[in-house]
Amino acid sequence: MYRSVISGYGKDIGEFLEQGLLIVFSEEVPDALREISMQHNYTGTEDNMEVGDIVRIGSRTYRITAVGESANETFRTMGHCTFCFEGSARANLPGEVHLIGEGLPQIAVGAEFQIKKNDPRESRSGYNNK
Repeated sequence: MYRSVISGYGKDIGEFLEQGLLIVFSEEVPDALREISMQHNYTGTEDNMEVGDIVRIGSRTYRITAVGESANETFRTMGHCTFCFEGSARANLPGEVHLIGEGLPQIAVGAEFQIKKNDPRESRSGYNNK
């Protein structure tokens, strides 16, 4: 569905990760949001993120539990969404994508960033299925 690499991140990203949030943008991130976001080499996608799909950030894997009403549109047009790592079944804001998994990701330039359709045949996906 979507595969890229992390190309940069802002110095204040850790403060947001501590709150369970990761703001994601293409390399065309607005200057006002550069210091609080992770940037990726956006390659485009026509697919939509859906509940049950898998997000991989570096070595960590998560399952999508909720997708906000505009998250797919902003991801397609700007490579942007906000990942929330608490596994809610409902997005509070339109651009949120909620995830469940083990721990928070380690953000590193050059690490893989991937979103893929759930394949129930995969048994080693690494997410917490609670």
